Amino acid sequence: MDARATRLCFLIAVTIPLLAAGQSGTLITSLSCDFESADICNFTQSIKDDFNWTRHQGATPTDNTGPTVDHTTGSPAGYYMYADATVPQSEGDQCVLTSPAFSGNSWERCLEFYYNMHGLRVGALEVQTLNLDDWEATPQQVWRISGEQDEPWHRALVNLNPGSNNFSIIFEATIGSHHQGDIAIDDIRVTHGVCPHAKLNCDFQDPMRCGYFHDYTADTYFVRRAGNTPSSFTGPTVDHTYGNATGYYMHMEASSQRQGMTAGLISPVIAGTENGINCLIFWFHMYGESIDTLYIYTKNIGDIHIGDPLWKLSGNRGNLWRAAEVPLNSTTDYQLVIRTRSSGGYLGDIAFDDVRITGEVCPGEYVYTNTSGVTCTFESADICYYTQDTTDGADWSWQNSATRDGYTGPNVDHTLGNSLGFYLVFAGDPGNPGKSVARLISPGIPPTSATSCVVFWYHMYGDDVETLNVYVVSASYTELPDNPDWTTSGNQGDYWHRATVTFPRSTRQNKIIFEARNGRLERDDVALDDVELFENRACPTFTTDAPPPTTRPIPVNDISCDFENDFCDYRQATDDLFDWTRQLGPSRSFGSGPDVDHTLGTDQGSYALMDCYNNELRFDDRTRLESPLLVASPSSRCLKFYYYKFSTNVKNQDFLNVYLKEWGHRLGFDPNWVVFGLTGPEWIEARVNIPPSDNPIQVVFEASIAIYRYNCDIAMDDITLEDGACPDGPAGPTYVDSVSCDFEDNEDPLCGFTQENLDLIYDDTIDWTLGTGPTSTDETGPENDHTYGTSEGHYLYIESSQPQRPGDMASLTSPLIRASHDHMCLEFYYHMSGIDTAFVRVTLSKENENSEELARLSGQGEEDWRPMLVDVPPFRGGMQLSFYGTVGQGFRGDIAIDDIRTLREPCGGFPTDSYCTFEFGFDECMYDFMATGGSSRWVWFDKYTDGSPITGGDGSYMYTATDSGEKIATIYSNSFKLSLQHCIIFMYSISGSTGSLQVDLVHSNDTSITLGTMSDDTLGEWSVFATQVERMQGGHAKIRFIGTTSDGAAIAVDTVGMLGGNCNYFADRYGLEPTKEPVEQSKAGLLIGIIIAILVVLALLVGLALFLRSRGVGSDMKFHFDNGNEPKVTSDKALSADPGIDNPNYSQANLSTA
Repeated sequence: MDARATRLCFLIAVTIPLLAAGQSGTLITSLSCDFESADICNFTQSIKDDFNWTRHQGATPTDNTGPTVDHTTGSPAGYYMYADATVPQSEGDQCVLTSPAFSGNSWERCLEFYYNMHGLRVGALEVQTLNLDDWEATPQQVWRISGEQDEPWHRALVNLNPGSNNFSIIFEATIGSHHQGDIAIDDIRVTHGVCPHAKLNCDFQDPMRCGYFHDYTADTYFVRRAGNTPSSFTGPTVDHTYGNATGYYMHMEASSQRQGMTAGLISPVIAGTENGINCLIFWFHMYGESIDTLYIYTKNIGDIHIGDPLWKLSGNRGNLWRAAEVPLNSTTDYQLVIRTRSSGGYLGDIAFDDVRITGEVCPGEYVYTNTSGVTCTFESADICYYTQDTTDGADWSWQNSATRDGYTGPNVDHTLGNSLGFYLVFAGDPGNPGKSVARLISPGIPPTSATSCVVFWYHMYGDDVETLNVYVVSASYTELPDNPDWTTSGNQGDYWHRATVTFPRSTRQNKIIFEARNGRLERDDVALDDVELFENRACPTFTTDAPPPTTRPIPVNDISCDFENDFCDYRQATDDLFDWTRQLGPSRSFGSGPDVDHTLGTDQGSYALMDCYNNELRFDDRTRLESPLLVASPSSRCLKFYYYKFSTNVKNQDFLNVYLKEWGHRLGFDPNWVVFGLTGPEWIEARVNIPPSDNPIQVVFEASIAIYRYNCDIAMDDITLEDGACPDGPAGPTYVDSVSCDFEDNEDPLCGFTQENLDLIYDDTIDWTLGTGPTSTDETGPENDHTYGTSEGHYLYIESSQPQRPGDMASLTSPLIRASHDHMCLEFYYHMSGIDTAFVRVTLSKENENSEELARLSGQGEEDWRPMLVDVPPFRGGMQLSFYGTVGQGFRGDIAIDDIRTLREPCGGFPTDSYCTFEFGFDECMYDFMATGGSSRWVWFDKYTDGSPITGGDGSYMYTATDSGEKIATIYSNSFKLSLQHCIIFMYSISGSTGSLQVDLVHSNDTSITLGTMSDDTLGEWSVFATQVERMQGGHAKIRFIGTTSDGAAIAVDTVGMLGGNCNYFADRYGLEPTKEPVEQSKAGLLIGIIIAILVVLALLVGLALFLRSRGVGSDMKFHFDNGNEPKVTSDKALSADPGIDNPNYSQANLSTA
């Protein structure tokens, strides 16, 4: 029987009973049926099923199955419908009950009914809807449940979305494999609107707030916000869901609120539960000096008054998100009400986020107990009023494993033994290895009359040398004793240990101090839980049992994998959030992931994929793939693999990490290899050195979801392992320092430029064509190339004749160019002479950033080659330049380009004057770091922050400092054009006798001259260095600052000027001795030089002088000035001219084609 015949039979089976019941012309919009009437509310029995539903009262005939009373009245007198599982019914038999016909409209409807499926091997109950307006439609399942469901009646809620079609509702029961398997239904209701929520999870990323709406009986509204609140020193800076400034939360802004004003938010309707059990878990942020109160209420549907709060909390709770849980015990439907009250002060912002109604029993205690005492399980957020030592530099954190940051802390607490139980943990400060200390101070212990004891549980897991100390001290202590009362260090295993501290009777009040000190290597931690005080008595005896050991896998010699057949014994991590997948061909994400694997280079090959085509994933969710255990080796080995990280947007690509770890150990704080962001639409080789090891190791590949979590696929393939260290030279993208292409190379005519099929991104539908002589169409295109000016030379062009179409685009992309904050000029020649010429665009794509348009040429131009100079903005990292040519509206629109090259200088040449005050950091002035062995870096000090390493002054500057050991920091200024005379001037400060500052002038031809070295302690005051640079031989230069510090020394530099002219200007202004006369020149030349120098620098020097004055420069300021007694900057040996290529800005471009 074909589908149409089957549909006909089904419609006859459904519609004949409807017609017989007189329902042929009647449509209903809602329904309420308790089956107390014999007409069963005009429901109809199907004539095509195996048997009929039965209207019944009391218990069903078979023992131990079915209800004993109906749901409506709760007595044997009430009626319900049931499917009888006894003979003659057999397993798989079905009975179908069809509702009257409902009118179609755009309203959403809620189907509510009660069911009973008590018995043995009960079958299934299914709810379907049927579109009555579509002859070809078949019933669609909207709800289903099967198996034993306990004896009471259970409530079902089903949202129906019929659209505009008329429809009916079908209840279909399927008999199970046992005669004690009756299925019953009762109290069917269909109403307009959404059903009550059994569960509701809202992170407020949805602008509609998940259906929450404002409480209009309150005085003001909550605001949905991301990032900082408007007021400083109150409110969160990030949301709780994502922990960044892009995520949203709900917030009561305290500014301009009067005391006692309230804000409220009301949830959608929450379904009551049969046992009255439900749980609210949410996160709140209450930080500021004027915090008032946060309340949680519930109210019945339609009620205006909300009664007493179920939960409330007042006061400042610190600048962090905290969690709370509230039992919601109701058998009837209700709504949640969240309210805040304002104190009237503006430092009283209250926020909440991640409000979750679980539908389950509350798993743990998030509520505040407001109980003070040494004995503490730390399940309460007030941690029994233990306090953090404010003098130690770090803090313990209150957390559980469900909310822990990264990999810190044990997997379960000790009190509850699950992931929702809380404990205290100290993970240290990786930026301050071996020196980070956190102390936790207990409430006071009253005087004791006998020996007492404290029991506590600790967890210390990892290979580092972290330490836990315990002290018993007087409540009025000022310093800790030299030796703790109890101490332990190092790895204690991945389980909780019990420890005891006994202390003698005392006539004074004492306190317990738990002190944790971090180690130097991995991200290990110290956790604390379940402190118990036994006053005036000894601790009970107890022995900690270690957990059973985990069997270590047998190590292997090779971990290579091409993923063609399986994962090659690689294992998915169990403590991440999702898994890697094996992918054949293109991934599911549009514009992301490879089209082919690396092994075969076809869509029939497989590779490993972090597939982000999952709407449940969130920013920074991570997946890890662990290699088989690799045998130990006394020699280095090289791990190689290929990865693919490309997408339509730079924010679609996050981290790909590789970790090396021994069996049973945690991942290191930092990966052994990492790549971030976009790396181009290709498979790229990566190499990771595996050092010699005494123990077997594992390789762990970790990928993370980007902030834009769509189209963020990351792939890898062809993992191999080779003996010996990886070869020198970086794997991955190949960088060039500059590009130069005349398209004349026979072997590589494009000079490394590429044409890729990037139609998904750029609508690239055609290619640039390598041409010689005239193009094929008259009155458009060049006659000759630009390089040679002959018909034998080559150039690139786009052909505008058919089959090309208007709007077709060709792209040409340069190799990856290494940029180090240098200026760069792009020079090329173009030919656009046809009347139908459209345009050509030049774009810049920076690593990990989206592309930007630098220049656009459009329309008909002259009938010869024209030069184009484009300034490329300074940037540190890799970048690519692209040319996009677009076909115009006719065939006379050929566009040609030739002689592309980049120069390491601005198109207009370097400026003569350069000046930097560091008020906006290094990048504003384009200063560039240089790493030196075992050394430090120059750091920017922001005047709006605390902790200046030197005294004096009120602005921003750069500095370098160290606590111990010698460190060297090097930084280069931006480039400036050398002139006849230059004055190099800056301010500096040296604190300590072990600091020195060397200043060099570095010429563009790589020669350098030391301008001066300062090592005298300026006692934290600012001094001025000024020296004259004379008669340098052309080119450009940079100033290099080399700061050497040790044993607490600090060096600061500010207000750096490289100014064309004579330093006597500064001598006049600040009362310095003038420099000696420069080397003699003609009087006219000298006069002209002085006049020009003064005019050029006058404006800049006024600004410099004003800034120096703001630093407090006065008659007592110390100056360092080269007056001829130090080695001269002027060299007897002439420096060579700039070896770089000519800049067309300096010499007239030859536009001739002859």
